[in-house]
Amino acid sequence: MSGIGYVFSGILCDFESKCDWMFESPARKYPRDPRHNFKVVIGSRDSKPTHYAYFNFTKTREEPAMIISPYYQHLSIQA
Repeated sequence: MSGIGYVFSGILCDFESKCDWMFESPARKYPRDPRHNFKVVIGSRDSKPTHYAYFNFTKTREEPAMIISPYYQHLSIQA
């Protein structure tokens, strides 16, 4: 995942920096726990190789998980 990065207003937004990424289900089946589908693990200090977002998958899940960036809409006219 760390190979994907976006620049918005001088901020590098990738999976190894805090850019208000949101991890959630589009169906919002877990409204009390919007990050239910993901577990975000941040490594010690600023060690970027130890920053991860894990997808929590089970056979009973019907909805896909989404990674949403508030900056993406300003970056590209194509999805």
